[in-house]
Amino acid sequence: MSFKTINKSRSRQRILKKILSGSLNSASFILLALAELGKIAVDSFHPKKYAFTALGRKVLGLDDTSISWQDKTLYERLRQLTKCGLVVKDQKKKVYYLSPEGKQLSVEILDYFSAANKKWDGVLRLVIFDIPEQKRAYRDWLRNNLYFFNFKQLQKSVFIGKNPLPESFIQEISNFQLDNFVHLFSIKEAGNKKEILELFGRFED
Repeated sequence: MSFKTINKSRSRQRILKKILSGSLNSASFILLALAELGKIAVDSFHPKKYAFTALGRKVLGLDDTSISWQDKTLYERLRQLTKCGLVVKDQKKKVYYLSPEGKQLSVEILDYFSAANKKWDGVLRLVIFDIPEQKRAYRDWLRNNLYFFNFKQLQKSVFIGKNPLPESFIQEISNFQLDNFVHLFSIKEAGNKKEILELFGRFED
C-alpha cells in the first residue's frame, strides 16, 4: 500500500482537527449519521412538522440550538463531502451514503473524538522514531501528525504528549510498515515532569 494511496485529503485533516478541539462540526455529524443509518434522503431531515423526520434531525442535531449550523448548511456540506469523495449520491433514489473512504473517516472521527475528550490520566506518552532518509515522506507525515495531536518536540525525533494516540492512527503507522522505526512509550513517573508540562502551556504537580 503506497503512501500516496493512504495519505488523506485536506478535508479529512480539517475535520479531524476540529474533532481534536473536542467538538463535532456539521461534516462530522453528517458522516456519523450516514455511518449509523446507512442511506439517508435529505428530505428525511425536514420539515419539522412531520414526525418521521425527527430521527434524522436528532442525529444531525438540526434542532439543537447550541449548534450554529442550519438546514441550508446541510445541503452545502453534503455537496462538499460528495465532491471530495467521502459521500456518494444515488441520483436515481435521491439518497446519500458513505463511500469506502467516508466509512473509514467515520471510524476515525469516533476514535479521535473519544481520544480528545478523555480526561488526562497523568501518564505521559513518548514517541521516538528513526525513519530512514529514503522514507522521508513518511517521516514528515508522522512529525506533522504528532504536532496535530498536540505532541511537543523534545528532540528532532522525540515527541511527548499527554493523551494516547488514537488507535486508528497507530494502525496507520502499521499500514505504512513503520513499526520497526517508530516506538511508543508510556511514562507514569518523570523527574522533570513539571518542566515537561510547561511545554503544554500549563503547570501541574
